[in-house]
Amino acid sequence: MKVALTIWGNRISPVFDSARKLLVAEVENSRAEKKQYESLDTEMISELTEMLTNLEINVLICGAISKRFSDIIETGGIKLIPFITGHVDGF
Repeated sequence: MKVALTIWGNRISPVFDSARKLLVAEVENSRAEKKQYESLDTEMISELTEMLTNLEINVLICGAISKRFSDIIETGGIKLIPFITGHVDGF
């Protein structure tokens, strides 16, 4: 399963709508493997689902998120876990 977290510095971005980077990891046996960073351009809202689908993201973890973004993500078949905070160290 591929999981993506919106990143700001070394924390989960407090607001998805202004995030510019994703940490993408394959999760196997409850461990994050094969981590990579990807650019995220939330201003290109029409391409958001396509980008996440191309990255094969199954789950997106983020901070606060507007309804329009959450609707787009969930309509694309991606499980959304919003309103999460904290450091990404150790993920």
